[in-house]
Amino acid sequence: MALKNCPECDGKVSSKAEICPHCGFKIKGGEPSAKEKGIGCLVLLGITVLCFFLCSGWMNSSIEKSNQEEEARRSALTPAERDEEDRLEKLKSQFSPWDGSHRDLVQKVKDHMNDPNSFEHAETLYWDQKKTVRVQMKYRGKNAFGGVVTNSVIAIYDLDGNLQSIEFQE
Repeated sequence: MALKNCPECDGKVSSKAEICPHCGFKIKGGEPSAKEKGIGCLVLLGITVLCFFLCSGWMNSSIEKSNQEEEARRSALTPAERDEEDRLEKLKSQFSPWDGSHRDLVQKVKDHMNDPNSFEHAETLYWDQKKTVRVQMKYRGKNAFGGVVTNSVIAIYDLDGNLQSIEFQE
């Protein structure tokens, strides 16, 4: 228990005292007890948990609404349009959303390199050929002498991501 000075008479008063024993001055807001601190923490924890559950419910309802809208949109498409959308989704899934590189082609190039850790993606272009996709990727990496060089590779993949052919251009 700490002592503090009374703001009125400057006498020593307990930090928990609400009234100065010397002059009777009413000291506002003594130090809260451990019980009061514990109750405050519980209230804060309860509010946090309540907010979490409210936000989770709101997000779930938003996701459900979004899924319902997507289902309604897809049901309005003709079978041919749905097939084309599925084909494009299959095609897009082969590429990294981060840098646009073709995931499998990056691995094939790294397997072919002297120093796979030096691989750095520069650019990827692709041409959709309906049943296959032609991918051209430019990349940098260290050669056998340790110098950094830029190379490119052209590969043909089917829509399932299976490599059909590859040509390294060094």
